[in-house]
Amino acid sequence: MLSEIKHRGRPRKYDDPKEAQRVANQRYRARHRQQVNYLNDRNKTKQFILKEATKEDLILVDQWRSDRRQLDN
Repeated sequence: MLSEIKHRGRPRKYDDPKEAQRVANQRYRARHRQQVNYLNDRNKTKQFILKEATKEDLILVDQWRSDRRQLDN
């Protein structure tokens, strides 16, 4: 049915929408590498704290947070 409908306008670069999305994601990651790395690191940290951290780890994290806040002020 779709092949019978003529496409108007500019020719499509990709026939498969999933392929187009994959390429767009690759382009975004290449152009915004610092933001992507930041978000990945943030997510890894959150998962570690929620799933694997011991009490000693949490105490260290709290200490690091307070040290960081003092540096920002």
